[in-house]
Amino acid sequence: MKQRVSAGWQRLRHVSAPARSAVADRVRPAARWMHRTGSTVGVHLARRARPAIQGARRTSLEARHAVGRALRTAASRRWRHARAAAATVLTVATLSLTWQPNATWAGAVQTIDQVVGTCHAFETAAEQYSFSDVRPAVPCNQPHQSETAAVGELTGELADREERMTPEKRLMVVNDLCRGPARKYMGAGPRDEVWGVDVMLRLPTDREWQRGLRRYRCELLPKSTTDPSRLLAVTDSMRDVFTEPAGATFRRCWTDLTTEVSCDQPHRSESVNSIAAVPEERFAGAPADFTAEQHAEFQRWAAPICRPTVSEFLRQPVAETPYRPEAHLTEDGGVIECSVALPDGQPLTSGSIAPSSQGDER
Repeated sequence: MKQRVSAGWQRLRHVSAPARSAVADRVRPAARWMHRTGSTVGVHLARRARPAIQGARRTSLEARHAVGRALRTAASRRWRHARAAAATVLTVATLSLTWQPNATWAGAVQTIDQVVGTCHAFETAAEQYSFSDVRPAVPCNQPHQSETAAVGELTGELADREERMTPEKRLMVVNDLCRGPARKYMGAGPRDEVWGVDVMLRLPTDREWQRGLRRYRCELLPKSTTDPSRLLAVTDSMRDVFTEPAGATFRRCWTDLTTEVSCDQPHRSESVNSIAAVPEERFAGAPADFTAEQHAEFQRWAAPICRPTVSEFLRQPVAETPYRPEAHLTEDGGVIECSVALPDGQPLTSGSIAPSSQGDER
């Protein structure tokens, strides 16, 4: 990987010296982090990043598109979660160079004055990756790409630094700082899977950081589930959306054992936000290669594993409902994903069956 990354830096030789230095400072730590963690995704990214780096010789827009294409093809779905993390590191590192907020804009909202529940519209796709955002908010009933779910104050090592955290550090702490508050803001319970929404950590501008400000923002960014690189412009707030029928848009469902859709689309089963490892003696390979008999055998032993969490989702024993537990497998066949399924023979349906989405707050 070291050789691949070094080759990438060489391709920046036609870019100005300050630009080369800036890209190196932002991206090299991310590459080292992926190397230290032994991530196979890092190898894929190093290989795929070459066209993106070449793109830096052209216009910034072309460079952004090149980075996007590289990241979208970085690895197979088997590495979905690791790829998302590694891709975010590299994308944030690169694209945060192309758009920086200007705290002196007319109407700029200083970080200290930003509050929960405000919505934000982007003028360029790169703005989603910026460390900071001081543009004035827009009404949430107007098209926007992000929404502030939480604000807080950095403490300890994160606050003591003379300079803002690095891109990879920002990625590594966003889960701890923002995941819980974001789920609470959306009204998601323990068995509600949030799907098609990214969470981004915003920090003070460099100027604000030097003045001692340590406030951060947690932003919700709705994404296309068929093309995760594409931001969606929405016209409603996501506050408590999981307590309403509209929350189906941000829930994961299946039309069969392998095909995922958002729950506002026709489907036969709905995620209960629960996974389990496939016992070693039960591992049978990728589900795409299963015969009908193998699928039936898989459900026979795996569905009971899902019964407790399906009952938690329904807030009553599943045996006392018309529904049934259904198990799914990740593409590599190593992880069980649990769902609650419609009765056999019932047509596909749209919307969530979660009691919370129907206003049941028991």
